Amino acid sequence: MSNICPKIASESSVYELTSVLNFLGNDRVEHNISRIILGLVSSISIDENPDVKKLNILMSVLKVKYNLRDVKAVAGDSTLDYNTIFNLCVSLLDHSSDLNGECFFSLCSVLQQTLLLMGKDTFYSSVTNIVMKCKQDLTLFVNSGDIEESKYAYTSRPEVSLRIFETVFAALLQKQEVDNTFNPNEIEKNKLVDEDMHNLIASLVWCGVEHISIQTLQSLIPKVLMYGTDITLLQKIWRHTTESFQSDLSHTFQILCILAQFYLPCGSQNVQISYNVAEENIFWKILQSGLISTDPLARKKALYLMKRAVDGFCHKNTSFTLQCPDAVFWWDPNYSSKIWEQFFLIIESLEEKQVHLIRPVLPVVNFLSTPSKEGKVLHISLILCVFCRIISHDNSFVVKWGIINFVRIHRECHFVRYGNTILGFLDPLMNAVNNSALYSGNPEQCCVSEVGEALQYLFESVIVESSHDECRAFFCCLLDVINCISWAPVPLFNVTYALACVPSIPVWDEQRLGVVKDFISEALRCQCTFIRGAIQCMLLTTTIHFADCDSLSVCTVSHYLGIYRSSESLKRGTSSWHDTVEWIKMFVSKEDAARFVNMTLSTSADGVCLSTRAVARMVILLCDAALLPCCMMDETCSLARSLYTVLSCFHNCEKRLYASEAVQNHALQLIMCLLNESHTMSGDDLVRKTVSSHVNLMMDQIFAFISRRMSSVTHLQDYHLVDTYLSALSVFADEPRLMPEVKANLRKLEDIALQVLVAPTAPPMCHYFSIKALSYISYWLRKHCHCTCAASKPCVILQRQSILISHIVRNGKLNSPPVKQDTELKLTRDLQRLWGKLTSGYLEAGWSIVANFLHSCHSAEDQVLSLRNAEDIVSDIAIALEIGGMNVLVPLMNIMEKMLPKYLISEMFKLVSSCWKMIFELRKTELFWTTMEAFIQMLFQPSVMATATCRDHLLQYSDKIFFHGQAITGLCNMLVMQLQKVVTLSSPDILEYYCTIMVEALTFGPVHRRDQSDCCVDNEVRARAVQLLLSACGSSRSHQVAGKLMDALILKDQTESSCKNRYYGDSYLHRLKHRIMQSLLILEPLLDREMAEKLMLWLQDSLLMESQQPSVRYQQEWLLVRLVYHHLDLRDRLWDTFEQAREKRSGSICSFIAVAYHVSCVLNDEQEMFVERSVHKILPWCMAQHFSMRLYAQTALLKLFALCKLQHHDQIAEKYAIVESSLQASMAHGNTVKNAQKLQEDFYFSAFHPVEHYTLETVFYDLPRLANITCEEWISTALLKLCGMSRMNHIALENSNIALKQFNAAAWVLKTSTGTEDNGADMIGVHKNVQKKLVPWCSTFPGQDLGSELRQKREEGLIVVASLIDRLPNLGGLSRTCEVFGVSEYVVGNLKYTEDKQFRSLSVTAEQWVPISEVKPQFLSMYLEAKKKDGYTLIGAEQTSNSTRLNDFKFTQKTLLLLGNEKEGIPADLLPFLDVCVEIPQEGVVRSLNVHVTGALFVWEYMRQQALAGTHSNRVHSQEEET
Repeated sequence: MSNICPKIASESSVYELTSVLNFLGNDRVEHNISRIILGLVSSISIDENPDVKKLNILMSVLKVKYNLRDVKAVAGDSTLDYNTIFNLCVSLLDHSSDLNGECFFSLCSVLQQTLLLMGKDTFYSSVTNIVMKCKQDLTLFVNSGDIEESKYAYTSRPEVSLRIFETVFAALLQKQEVDNTFNPNEIEKNKLVDEDMHNLIASLVWCGVEHISIQTLQSLIPKVLMYGTDITLLQKIWRHTTESFQSDLSHTFQILCILAQFYLPCGSQNVQISYNVAEENIFWKILQSGLISTDPLARKKALYLMKRAVDGFCHKNTSFTLQCPDAVFWWDPNYSSKIWEQFFLIIESLEEKQVHLIRPVLPVVNFLSTPSKEGKVLHISLILCVFCRIISHDNSFVVKWGIINFVRIHRECHFVRYGNTILGFLDPLMNAVNNSALYSGNPEQCCVSEVGEALQYLFESVIVESSHDECRAFFCCLLDVINCISWAPVPLFNVTYALACVPSIPVWDEQRLGVVKDFISEALRCQCTFIRGAIQCMLLTTTIHFADCDSLSVCTVSHYLGIYRSSESLKRGTSSWHDTVEWIKMFVSKEDAARFVNMTLSTSADGVCLSTRAVARMVILLCDAALLPCCMMDETCSLARSLYTVLSCFHNCEKRLYASEAVQNHALQLIMCLLNESHTMSGDDLVRKTVSSHVNLMMDQIFAFISRRMSSVTHLQDYHLVDTYLSALSVFADEPRLMPEVKANLRKLEDIALQVLVAPTAPPMCHYFSIKALSYISYWLRKHCHCTCAASKPCVILQRQSILISHIVRNGKLNSPPVKQDTELKLTRDLQRLWGKLTSGYLEAGWSIVANFLHSCHSAEDQVLSLRNAEDIVSDIAIALEIGGMNVLVPLMNIMEKMLPKYLISEMFKLVSSCWKMIFELRKTELFWTTMEAFIQMLFQPSVMATATCRDHLLQYSDKIFFHGQAITGLCNMLVMQLQKVVTLSSPDILEYYCTIMVEALTFGPVHRRDQSDCCVDNEVRARAVQLLLSACGSSRSHQVAGKLMDALILKDQTESSCKNRYYGDSYLHRLKHRIMQSLLILEPLLDREMAEKLMLWLQDSLLMESQQPSVRYQQEWLLVRLVYHHLDLRDRLWDTFEQAREKRSGSICSFIAVAYHVSCVLNDEQEMFVERSVHKILPWCMAQHFSMRLYAQTALLKLFALCKLQHHDQIAEKYAIVESSLQASMAHGNTVKNAQKLQEDFYFSAFHPVEHYTLETVFYDLPRLANITCEEWISTALLKLCGMSRMNHIALENSNIALKQFNAAAWVLKTSTGTEDNGADMIGVHKNVQKKLVPWCSTFPGQDLGSELRQKREEGLIVVASLIDRLPNLGGLSRTCEVFGVSEYVVGNLKYTEDKQFRSLSVTAEQWVPISEVKPQFLSMYLEAKKKDGYTLIGAEQTSNSTRLNDFKFTQKTLLLLGNEKEGIPADLLPFLDVCVEIPQEGVVRSLNVHVTGALFVWEYMRQQALAGTHSNRVHSQEEET
């Protein structure tokens, strides 16, 4: 077996050889042995690989020679030349190819046996020479520049030198143990173990090659230490470890664990030399680093070392305190033992994955953090280690508990006063907070999450309890940690919200504002617009609270505020703007404001490193703060004076041809930003009027400047300037005060742009500028002008656009971008990118002009088709889709919207398919939503939907939209909103052909992850679908639409349920069925007799065949009640169902009983007859075997009897009076009383009315809430109103009373709810008994590399001999028992047994950790005799005439237990070798126990006695020390 050491497996060979030699005669034994050795040595050649069998035989013979040794004879033995054997072994080792093979190990064994047989002089001579050679080889290895394994694999082999070292020192130690004459003096020792050897060993430990390091630590260092008896090497390794542990924590723990017996000595391991590192503070800090490591193996090793260290202090039973100011460990014998026991309990429990194993242990943290009378029980850093492990757990409940309780304990322990300790905890804390699953909750509740509240409390407590310097350090460190994390949106909002809610304290200087600025620009770039805006508002508020105003300047604040987007957060008129204004007033004076304005607005801003947006925003803020007056006042600085200065560069710009264009461009950007920033949500004010009035005065000059630039921007580098000029046009046109001037100047600009466009010699940039300007003008005309073609008046749009349209449409010029000039043929990469943007923008502008024209003028379509026929336009559109880029999609689809379905439907839908593919290439961009909206408007318009040939295409694309809408939030909303517009523009009758779309919308909504819930958006889809449903129900063909919808809904339920017979609460199938039933409830009043019968049959089958979730079952029963109520002839079918329930599924009878009861309550005509029939059908079920059926029937009957009395149905009351009294008596005992009361008080039997509560509020809000379906399915009346449902035809919006609002979900319904695990972080009671796997440190070593050491024989103790057992399961089970209880050696008849599957199935890897050796049954007698000579007490588990009872027998420490065969027991020829036979007392009839059970009982009894003896000896030893 590969994992069993060969030297252990050779015991059987030695016994065999000894028996053969004894057979030959005792007088010639040594002579025969020498001859065998000489023969074997001569047969082994250096030139070829040695035979493993020969080596094993040679090793066995040498071992026999050593066992028969006579010291004097060996010293003078001239028959054998051991030096020759020694040199042969060394040479073979140097040439060995397989360093892990059996041959290599056999050579090492032969070498060790040879050294043991040498005389003293020869021994030391050989040892000294080989040690020097190995030192040279290893020194060369560690001094090489690159010691990767691949580098030395064939040149230098340190493994061989290391193995020789191990063998030599093992022989030295064995020599010292058996022969006192071989004890070397100090001079001889120093030759082998000197300073150079120590340095070499230390270098090997940190050589960087893992297996070399492990081999050195495991095999070489222990032998060197035991031989040298000096702690210098231990000190050297420890010193290097403390210096490098932060860079290589894993290797640090590997060193400490392997050398634990020397660094952490304990009573159970008797070592002669040790260096106790537990008395150094750095050791405990290293352990803390390991406990919070993300590597499970590092945590396991750290816990092992900590347990071992604590156990050492526990055995000393004396007080201990580290003598250093930052000591993290102390020991008090009065209480520390209990504290550390609890500490280890929580740390070990946190390694479990199942939350039910961790929950009971969590309150232990409170015990650890509670100060005792003597002071704190543990150092704060150890408590933080526990919290670090809690908040890094995989389970969200555990993490949430840890965060909330850390904050709770924070104030009690004053964590913030521990400086770097708590600051180091901020990183894992914030990483734990960055988990969206911690914030899932009820979307109906708008309150902050528990984690958010905890963070707010934490930040507040830091401010309240800490000094200013401590607060500065804390919040600066917090900001640095936040800046380093890649945040999810919801956690980041909660963190920033918590920061924004704390009191003000000046702790952030100019540098920290720069960190926040960088964070906003980088971390928020990819966040959703809404969450990004909210986080920006929170960060702005936080900055206002934390900024140190004394260290800030106006320029610094302006630069910082410039990063906020006005469209998302910092917009004039909002609360954020108001707070910023008040903040600026705190540290900016009027003089500061004047200096800032003069510096930034009086020149072209040369030397001012501020963006124009930052400057404009700060100017407006200063005006709102009353620090900068708006109007001119004397010579003081004002907004008006500054604007005059800025705009002066445009004065007479037509004549000043050599004016600085850079100044004018900067001024144009500045006034654009001032207009944008001065816009307020509350209307005009003095600031806005001042800016717009000054700009209006210079509007003609500004337009003249733009017009002049249209023909002068000749270079490709001017692309961004052109975009600035175009943006200016948009800003000016959106300002109402500038509208008259803009309207007048746009006409002039249009003429100039048209002239530039048609000029063939104009540069490409001029063409681009002109067509983009014309594109904007066409958009402006579409927005502000109205077509008058229908009124027989001259159409302004047609007049102004005809020439332009004719130029760009005729001859296919729409797809002809500008051509590069000769100077632009070779462009750099950046300029080539600009050229691509130019051509794409040019094509987009041309198609936009056509699209705007078609949508703004009634005669546009005819004019366009007169210039180019439909086939050519379709062809042009196809080409544009290929070459125009993504920006051209929207105008192309706007044009296709006008052409569908009039022209070339088949060709047009090919283009539609291309558009669909291109849109999804934009999935990760904001352009996706613009293009998708245009796509939906193009397809789903009244004219297209009414065309029969288009319906299949529309249904196909609607399916795609709903499919992708599962993952793309908001996509389906666009479709449903467009359908609402279509119904408004046309007629609800159009929906008759699109029932499939209606069904998909009514049942839409995937099951989101708890941290990605978008239920509000999904609910809006269903709410709008309900509005469409009700609109369709109010059409002229309402019955036909209702029938088709009902069939489609039933078919969808059957399709989805066909593959799943069972489903779970809040699963997708549950939600789907719930939504289907909601839709059917709305349709029910519109169904005719035939449809109602079909629906009733489906409902009955569904209830009979399936066990439904409460929300579905409630609605099915309600729907049945309404069907029976509205169609009297369907009542007989209800009574038939009672009989079917008995045969198909008796559990369904509860539903039909409820239906019968509710129908009885709502009937007006024939109520008495129906009630009597109901009583007759329900009465037999009062004696059902199932408790719930019986209870349901009895409760329903009592309610019916009460109804009879209320309605004065005296005949029924008298007829069943005895039944009523019997029911009352039977329900007054046991659990029936409590359960019946709960059922009668439930809303379903006490308040719910199937007719009066038939409202949208009940269907979509009250009933889902009371049925305890997830709150993601609740749709409020507010949302229904928002989606257009104010007045409806056959169903009311809201209930007329609040009866249902007063109830909560019933207890029996709550039991079906899911997700009960994460119920907040409430405190849990302390459990004294918690489930925990026992991990004793003293019998388990961490690390996967220690297997070979663990398989070595343990301390002399119990040997279990199972060579007589031949059944592999028994052998495997015994190996597990031996490993668990720490048996010294486990002996089997054949080592190959351990490789068998039957053995391993019961051993569960125990064979890897327990020492196993092989002794064949025929050699047991010799083995037992040898063990008796070694001092072992031999006992046999056998029933004999003189056997001792197990409970009376006293085990010695050195005990050998022999187990017999399963059938025959222990053979009679082996009994004489035993010292005693022991039997297990029996009371039963069976003769004996299984041998595995017998062995386990013996091993347990031995361990129990030895443990008691050890405890007693320790107690006596302690008393002697005290004496």
